[in-house]
Amino acid sequence: PERAAFADQVQQLAGIPYILVDDSFVRMPSMLRGIGALLGVTEHARHLGRYAEDTINTMRGRLLIQAPETRPHVYYGRRADGLETPLPGAPEADSIEQAGAINVARVLGRDGLAAITPTQLYEWNPEIIIAEERSFYNALRRNRAWRGLAAVAHKRVYLAPAYPFGWIDDPPGV
Repeated sequence: PERAAFADQVQQLAGIPYILVDDSFVRMPSMLRGIGALLGVTEHARHLGRYAEDTINTMRGRLLIQAPETRPHVYYGRRADGLETPLPGAPEADSIEQAGAINVARVLGRDGLAAITPTQLYEWNPEIIIAEERSFYNALRRNRAWRGLAAVAHKRVYLAPAYPFGWIDDPPGV
């Protein structure tokens, strides 16, 4: 409802149509096809939808056949300091869950965002860290305080792409 109200507001202010779609990770292939049809590029959208479908199924296939205890444990750090993270069920965590990885913040509950401490991150000791902001990514790579984390020690720290917009978050979805 909040997104629909925002779409209506933007459409009224701009005087141009606003298309609101379900951009959840799991609906990405069909959403790409639908947007392509609306924009008159059905064939190209069909290929993009198929690519998204194949990629998602391949990724899921590799991780979901593994027992949960052997799947990679992932932390997604938001904000400049990286100490905010989405909980399972939140749109910002959808890609981690759909990939079959384990969100280390699952112990904090479901849905929404949570502020954490460096101590909590050390207790979880994720195998992979994804940073939303370059400042957190750089701190993980350069600040000695983070070197004890498995993800940092094994060079499994990644900066989420941000252009032309966030790939994981801000907005969540394509």
